[in-house]
Amino acid sequence: MKLFTKIIVFLLPLFCLIWVIMYFSNQNETEKFPSHGIYFIGSSRVQRGIDHQLLNKKNKGDKAYNLGISGATFIHNITLAEHLILHCNAKKLFIELSPIIYSFHPVHESLNVNRSKIMKIYNLDYIEFYLFSKLNLRSSLKKIVTPSNNISKEYGYVFGNQNNYHKTKSFLKIEDLEKNWNSDVSKYFDIISNFNKIALKHNTKIYFFLPLTFRKEKEREIVSTIYQLLPNNQKVIYTEHFINSIHDPDYLFDENHFNYKGAKIMTSYFKEMYFTD
Repeated sequence: MKLFTKIIVFLLPLFCLIWVIMYFSNQNETEKFPSHGIYFIGSSRVQRGIDHQLLNKKNKGDKAYNLGISGATFIHNITLAEHLILHCNAKKLFIELSPIIYSFHPVHESLNVNRSKIMKIYNLDYIEFYLFSKLNLRSSLKKIVTPSNNISKEYGYVFGNQNNYHKTKSFLKIEDLEKNWNSDVSKYFDIISNFNKIALKHNTKIYFFLPLTFRKEKEREIVSTIYQLLPNNQKVIYTEHFINSIHDPDYLFDENHFNYKGAKIMTSYFKEMYFTD
């Protein structure tokens, strides 16, 4: 018993020291993360579709950052958006409409798991698919805003100069914006409702936007339904001219992602519509 007590007395200060170091390390990293910015959140389609450097060129206002993460889902997008509002004073958020189901990706090893909180707040049926609710920013998200890093990144804008797909079937079509979709998206709007309260409280402007490519038709149906039900002041409006202009297989890196040509067209549209002084 005495030996056990001595071990506890010896280890307790060590554990306390480790906890303090980790706590303040996490705080410092969070403080270094750019605040008061304009953030693009979404999957690898955002990662390869939004060139934040082009957005910031000759831009005198708040800086834009690409926080696209390969494999991100709707739950992940909202979780990251909440963090940016609460801890980084986000001024404006552009959030990709992605499917709600979580697919495992090694990137998400950097995320903390809190299933009970997700279940309590969002009342989700597929809780086993949602492996995170809070982000650990100490090491991962710093990669997003490192423009000098030319190696392949898991986060942020990824430049692609190849054209490996030559069909147009994956593109968003003007008919998708006009069709009467009828998927059950009530769970999405439960989440959006809770999220909107946080955004409104912190005076953060929110724009949800449709992906411009789809690998699966079911995804097209689900996110198009959400998009149609959102109010106009909370979504990015695509013009028919823009949809037609992007509808070119030469802009594709692969079936579901833009190369640098497509990224330039997509980014230029956002710049013209939402970054003009």
